[in-house]
Amino acid sequence: MAEALATGMLEMPTNPTTEKLYRGGNALHLMAVGMARGYDDPRWMTYRQADDSGWHIRKGEKGAQIDTGNFRSGARLHAKMRQIFHRGSRSR
Repeated sequence: MAEALATGMLEMPTNPTTEKLYRGGNALHLMAVGMARGYDDPRWMTYRQADDSGWHIRKGEKGAQIDTGNFRSGARLHAKMRQIFHRGSRSR
């Protein structure tokens, strides 16, 4: 845990193309995945966002799933899972 704090692994996950922070369970999940994989950068994005920015995801790279479902007054309207990739998984 001390190493995670020192390297910045516990920074709030963010999307570099929208500059928005991931929130709630998605943020916790992405921090845990990042720590397990040894990432020291909190940036995550979808494959399409990387492609639209001119970045390429390395062949065989594993993404992480997040929940983008809608909620209203605590009741879930629908669930939608989205695969996102760590910023470090892109090639130049």
